[in-house]
Amino acid sequence: MKHLILLCSVFGIVTVYSQDEQDVCNQLPYAKVDKVASPSTDLVKTISAEMLSELKKDGAHQAVFKLYVDCHGKVAKSKYESGDLNSSQQEWLMNIIDKSSWKPAVLAKKDVTSTVFVTVDINNGKVSVAIQ
Repeated sequence: MKHLILLCSVFGIVTVYSQDEQDVCNQLPYAKVDKVASPSTDLVKTISAEMLSELKKDGAHQAVFKLYVDCHGKVAKSKYESGDLNSSQQEWLMNIIDKSSWKPAVLAKKDVTSTVFVTVDINNGKVSVAIQ
């Protein structure tokens, strides 16, 4: 009986202390946050500097990417959602975005993993980027 009481006490203490802080970094990404993740890297400057020659004079193009930015500011996962870039252009742009660093999203004053949509417009070599 003493062993059972001791075992229940230890189990209760471990349960209480293990529920102190919830780690929000490794959870599913949040779609609604208090502050949206934003790039620390200047994406316009980076994309412009590494611009493919065929995009410098080839009219207007657009690409939309869905990113999961973790609570440490790293792109955990990215996916090309839509646009008119061919597969090699998509890969080039995705590599730039994947290597970029970010300020993570904030929810209840804590850095969290979140979903971010990045729209890149390239018009005759001029780049603009929108973050949602």
